[in-house]
Amino acid sequence: MTFPQHKETPEADSSSARQLNRAAHLAATSCTPSEVAAERRELVRRWHEVRKQGLTADEAAKAVGSSRSTLYRWEQRAEPKSKRPHNVRQREWEPSLECAVRERRMAHPAWGKKKIAAALKREGVPTSESTVGRIIRDRVSATRCRCRSDTTVRASSS
Repeated sequence: MTFPQHKETPEADSSSARQLNRAAHLAATSCTPSEVAAERRELVRRWHEVRKQGLTADEAAKAVGSSRSTLYRWEQRAEPKSKRPHNVRQREWEPSLECAVRERRMAHPAWGKKKIAAALKREGVPTSESTVGRIIRDRVSATRCRCRSDTTVRASSS
């Protein structure tokens, strides 16, 4: 098996490297993590093969089409790291605001976020339509009203 040798012209080097990086990015975004890891292991294997032919690590990396530091990193861990955040901030609103939105919604089920936000603003409660919409979506869809002590059950529309 023969691999492409290092090209002497910088223009050809940078354009082919860009094409390979773009191809690697497209492959990484459309593949499962195990498929990406398999591709990375294959590149590292090819890199080691080229190095056995007498090229330096940097020259072999260029021949394979990846940077030397990337290949060393993939050699240590081929599985891609998750981009998922470790902690996701939970939304928090004042309990009085949640209760006010819940009470308006339960008293007037046909009112949407705009009308409820306007009613709250008239009463001096500073809030936005978006916040009211999030509260309705996330909190008011529950079947029990948590802001009252008697916990009345909301009527079902079904």
